[in-house]
Amino acid sequence: MDFLADYASFLAKTVTLVAAMLVVLIVIASLRRGRTKQGEGHLEVHKLNDFYKAMRERLEQSLVDKDQLKLQRKREAKAAKQAKKNPESRPRVFVLDFDGDIKASAVENLRHEITALLTLAIGQVKGSLAAGVEAERLDDAASVARFVLRPRAADQ
Repeated sequence: MDFLADYASFLAKTVTLVAAMLVVLIVIASLRRGRTKQGEGHLEVHKLNDFYKAMRERLEQSLVDKDQLKLQRKREAKAAKQAKKNPESRPRVFVLDFDGDIKASAVENLRHEITALLTLAIGQVKGSLAAGVEAERLDDAASVARFVLRPRAADQ
């Protein structure tokens, strides 16, 4: 019986020690994650073409006759095959979700996002500009790329 009491005491101490180590590791991981979000930033890229193509195809399936739909799919496949053989530069649309407020606290993030997109579109962009000039840069770059700024609702 004494052996079982010693074993239960050892087991309780071990579980307590492991739980304390897990708490410390979780705290360290959360601190590291919070630091990288503020310092480095990130961009999320979503390909909207696939979303809208799938939506169009679902609508066509319900509205268009099956024979016409089959012919249309064959034409689209042939056009896609031709496009792969002869790649041409198509205009691109970039959508930036700007989560702004009255204090303009997100202007710095918007500036970085626009700089990243303009760097992609027209090469290296130099300088640090305020939000008013950012919109002007968008107008200047309209001949190279088209940008859509979509305000995000506060309750989303």
